[in-house]
Amino acid sequence: LHMLTLLNEVLDLEKIDSQQAPISVKEIELRDAIDSISKRFIAQYAENQISLNFDKLSQDIKVYFDVSHLEKIISNILSNAGKYCDNQCLVEISAKSDSKTTQVIICDNGPGIDEKELPFIFNRFYQGQRSTQKQLPGTGIGLSLVKELMELHQGSVSIISGKRKGCCVKLTFKSGKAHYPEDYLVQFNPHSGESETQHSCRVKSDIKTIESKVSSQSSSLISGDVQRKTILVVDDNAKIRSLIRSILQPDFHIVEAENGESALKLALNIQPDLVITDVMMPLMNGYQLTEKLRQDKRLSYLSILFLTALTETEQQKYGLQLGADDYITKPFDNDTLKLRVTNLLHRKEVLSQFLLDQYRPQLSINEPPIKFEGQDEKRDKKLHEQILENLGDYTFGVAEMYQSVNMTRSSLYRFTQKYYGCSPMNLLKRKRLEAAYKILQQNDSNISEVAYAVGYQSLSAFSRAFKDYYDIPPTKVKRTPSVGKKGKTAQEPNATEVDH
Repeated sequence: LHMLTLLNEVLDLEKIDSQQAPISVKEIELRDAIDSISKRFIAQYAENQISLNFDKLSQDIKVYFDVSHLEKIISNILSNAGKYCDNQCLVEISAKSDSKTTQVIICDNGPGIDEKELPFIFNRFYQGQRSTQKQLPGTGIGLSLVKELMELHQGSVSIISGKRKGCCVKLTFKSGKAHYPEDYLVQFNPHSGESETQHSCRVKSDIKTIESKVSSQSSSLISGDVQRKTILVVDDNAKIRSLIRSILQPDFHIVEAENGESALKLALNIQPDLVITDVMMPLMNGYQLTEKLRQDKRLSYLSILFLTALTETEQQKYGLQLGADDYITKPFDNDTLKLRVTNLLHRKEVLSQFLLDQYRPQLSINEPPIKFEGQDEKRDKKLHEQILENLGDYTFGVAEMYQSVNMTRSSLYRFTQKYYGCSPMNLLKRKRLEAAYKILQQNDSNISEVAYAVGYQSLSAFSRAFKDYYDIPPTKVKRTPSVGKKGKTAQEPNATEVDH
């Protein structure tokens, strides 16, 4: 159940990021809604001797909101109270309303949150000290989801707390419904006998597709696979492969092959960042594999590390002459292997940064003339300056974009939709891929260096995104320099590819 909840929360965040979260807004009586939500916590609270009181929550306070979103918000907050409050703890829910806003305040007299942790509490995957001490620690997703759902409705959330001072969560809702687009508001459908919104109808068909695409990514996200570089380990000895996996798996995504022949096929499919190969293997040995990799323009840029029992200098020189980047002899020290791998990949990142710095002046972002309103031209200029400045930083994403131009996530989304017809994530992705295309046109750099230079940490992710956008793999850019985009606007490249 815990894993299912986690997966659902990851999916919710992915839908919000890709602007595919269905929104069905209607008028909600807060007391009735919170009373209904709180019933699922009766057993948990009783077991921990926690009292829940919402006598101060007036019956007549109403808000316009999505019922399912309110349920996720309140459930996350009450769940945290149940998880971290001590016995005999009291959780109180109150509300106040005026012409502009409605505030719901959920307070407890539990152990509270250290003030030093408060600035990070809404960051994705942030886990406070008390969370990590739990038998079943938190994931750092719940409060991030609360914040993003509130912002989706142009509301806000804040926390006041201190160590041993209890905790108060304040949810601020906008009054009325004027801030919602009309297609978000629930309308009764006489044909189906159900209430639905134009917006929910429009995205309903997309949700199953998104969930199927995201689910595989989410599984990786939960296990920490997102943005880990891929290493292809080639050895006919299964125990050696298993040993290498155990050494590198915490930091890298490992794929195995038992000989050069199967490794060559795998390399074409997965585009690994590094190949670690034995020399003596059946069907195709390490020398032959290296030779074929270097001769194939689709794979010639891959980093190759020999792992071999052959200690003769001439044999090692022969491998390096064929194009191997480095070698390490068996038996090997675990730390030495990790250092060699890390150094090889780090050198590529350094080269990538140099490459980006070299070509940055030529990567000025040229957009078709756009007629901006008011101060929007200044905002657009600032936004594009920030994108260009952070092009190689894989941690730069939507949050950094809206903060750099002093906007909220939802206002930045409306801005990019208005002027570019896409979400902020897709605009950033488009700029990264267009910069990569320009570098590939002007330079003979290998593909992995270009991928890292424009903010991709996974070579395979870059190759897929590039091909989706340009209809050709990055290795073909030189052969067809006149290729253009498929007449697309900024809504591509495909937003399902996570790149930050």
